[in-house]
Amino acid sequence: MRKRYAFKLVSNVLSGLCNTVTQLVVPRVLGPGQYGNFSFVTNFFGQVGSLLDAGSSTALCTKIAQRSKESGLVRFYSYIASFLLLAQGLFILVVGLTPWSGWVWPEQNLSIVVMGFGWAFLTWLTTTVINMADALGLTVSSEKARVWNKLIGLGGLLVLAQFHLLSLAGYFGLTYVIFLGLLAQLFVIIRRSGLLGDQIREPISSSQRRAYWGEFFRFSRPLFVFMVVSSLANVFERNLLQQFGGSIEQGYFGFAMQLSNLSLLFTQAMVPLIHREFSMGSAEGDRAKLVRLYRTYVPPLYALSAAFCGFVAIYSREVCLLMGGAKYGGGASCLFFMGLFPICATFGQLSSALFYASNRTDIFQRMALFSLIVGVPMAYFLLAPGDRGGLGLGAEGLAIKMLSFQTILMVFQLYCTTELLGLSFAKHLSHAMASVLIFLGFAFLSHWAVKHLAMTSHLLVVLCGGGLYGLIAWFSLFATPQLFGIHRQDFHSLIQRARDRLSY
Repeated sequence: MRKRYAFKLVSNVLSGLCNTVTQLVVPRVLGPGQYGNFSFVTNFFGQVGSLLDAGSSTALCTKIAQRSKESGLVRFYSYIASFLLLAQGLFILVVGLTPWSGWVWPEQNLSIVVMGFGWAFLTWLTTTVINMADALGLTVSSEKARVWNKLIGLGGLLVLAQFHLLSLAGYFGLTYVIFLGLLAQLFVIIRRSGLLGDQIREPISSSQRRAYWGEFFRFSRPLFVFMVVSSLANVFERNLLQQFGGSIEQGYFGFAMQLSNLSLLFTQAMVPLIHREFSMGSAEGDRAKLVRLYRTYVPPLYALSAAFCGFVAIYSREVCLLMGGAKYGGGASCLFFMGLFPICATFGQLSSALFYASNRTDIFQRMALFSLIVGVPMAYFLLAPGDRGGLGLGAEGLAIKMLSFQTILMVFQLYCTTELLGLSFAKHLSHAMASVLIFLGFAFLSHWAVKHLAMTSHLLVVLCGGGLYGLIAWFSLFATPQLFGIHRQDFHSLIQRARDRLSY
């Protein structure tokens, strides 16, 4: 597992660097308006795809991790993937020919809508296949392919930008080529594992089909309610932002969302791997293994996410101006809140892996009910203008809603996780709260220090402040490893093993 995590981590670092350069180029060239259109349509179809997926892709990867040679699983799921493609294509055709298109996709051309659908579907399909490779233990090969494709895609992007050929349509076209190339490589890698052997061509009998349908239905039924509510709520909220704020506010929010996702660089590498380990431990009925995995990986990864996010939030203005230029300066307040959002997302992904592996998907039904009752009215109140009973906060309002709402859900997930594993809820909640507040304090202290040096360059502020912040965090790791979710004894053991390897 450590080797696979190392490859996943290196791949994520390289991919993160590529994404950083992409964020330096694409938003600047397209501008807030066009980038807002890109963010709106891709998010729309991403949410529609999640709704139709209903957790079935997660069920597929969970089952593959437990039954790695059963090709019938993939053959059956190909029917589901075909349904997702046809259903969304039919939806575009029906809505695009009616007056409803102006309400569903405000201020969007149908051509942009179609391109956004293609991007979202290929993203979903690529993510599913990568997770299949992780479930089969093929992380090393799949990550090598992913890195090469990222580098090739970045090269193509820079060429288009250099020759002033980078438009919204050109960017979509480039991503299609990269997605299709990566999918071809991944299918070859998985085929070599034996999962996609000659037996994949054999038709599934009606009894097998019914058995798979029942298995996937039992797994996904609780998730379906959650997916329907969360996806429709997300689409509704982004639609409100588009109607009340326009493409510029949509661009600010999409830009902040992409930058905040860079904070998931290290933690996201672990999610599919720990999902596989949780699935195997659950299949074996080994609760002690689940507890050990949780204690070993979840609190440190959460703290690591808090460390990165605290820095992004406090330095939000400098990061916005550095990455997007003056045109995105109005999105700094949005990035402050969205910069903290990945902390909750990290814990949500890791705890969800445990719920999936333990077949406790019923937990998501309660989360869906809360989302419907609290989340949607909160979003309307923050986004609607004053004459409609709201505050009209635009991108900042949606960011506030997402952070506050996700924080509440994170506490609920923490409670369910500790109940499931027999751990102390109060102890883990206090660590979750303390780590965020302490890292925010460290970031504020470093920002205050570098600003008092009268630095005018945003790059220097970020670099010097980041260096000072890193030193403070590094010393705190040795002084209080508990802040990072690591027991002092375990930390000393890690240091000793590192010294032994270096001396060897």
